[in-house]
Amino acid sequence: MKRFARGPAAARVPWRDVGIGLGVGARFGGFAMIGSRTAAREEAREQAAARSRRRRARLAIPGLALLFAGLSALGTASAHAEDGTPVTPPESHHGSVRPYHLSVGSGTFRPWDGNRGYDVSAMFHRGFGSDRFWVGAELEFRHFEAEIKQDFRPDYDSYGVRFQFQYHPFPKAILSPYVGVGVGFLIHSVEDEYASGAPGDKVRGRVSGGTTLLGLAGVEMPVPFAPALQIFGEARIGNASDLWKRKGGNYQMDQVGGFTGMGGLRVRFE
Repeated sequence: MKRFARGPAAARVPWRDVGIGLGVGARFGGFAMIGSRTAAREEAREQAAARSRRRRARLAIPGLALLFAGLSALGTASAHAEDGTPVTPPESHHGSVRPYHLSVGSGTFRPWDGNRGYDVSAMFHRGFGSDRFWVGAELEFRHFEAEIKQDFRPDYDSYGVRFQFQYHPFPKAILSPYVGVGVGFLIHSVEDEYASGAPGDKVRGRVSGGTTLLGLAGVEMPVPFAPALQIFGEARIGNASDLWKRKGGNYQMDQVGGFTGMGGLRVRFE
């Protein structure tokens, strides 16, 4: 018996060709998605590398300052040695022979919550009556990333002015320990990219401020052949408040204090 087709031959659908086409399309679509993800990762890596270069450039500044201070002090000591001028050793300035010292230091800052950054400081102190009591002022710069809340980790540039008091119980020792306290004020600058929430929705202003209180413990020792120059190391712990106003809302206070490990150079003079 002769069989008849259910429909015209021209109406038959080439299902095999359709399946092959769908498979090829899905494969190329997957390649496109993978390519877009790879491009996003590369862009994120480039941004991270750019930020790392900026941080290394900032770290070079305190290093140059320390090098300059050291060379200046060594040059002064060499000049005294050449012309035969006696140099008063630092341990003999008891009784206000050398009642001042200027210090430059840098180190690592670790906030209570967030990622560590760096700290640069310049201090000027005056001795009163003996080498044991020193009162002065400090200028400080910090760069770090603080975790304010979940998924909100702004980068901070903090500029501080602080008054300090230091007590040196054994000023004539080769390794002379000391302790101190400080109180002051900080101005915070938050990066624009972290100061916004949704696109176009400003969460907070870029500039804010707050108070700071710290305690420190350190040790200093003279540099051979440069009596007016000393090296020092300090461990610091302190709080730092950040008072800012939410756009369209109330004021909010965050805590961005932490730990600091610092080393540097100290020059004593009359």
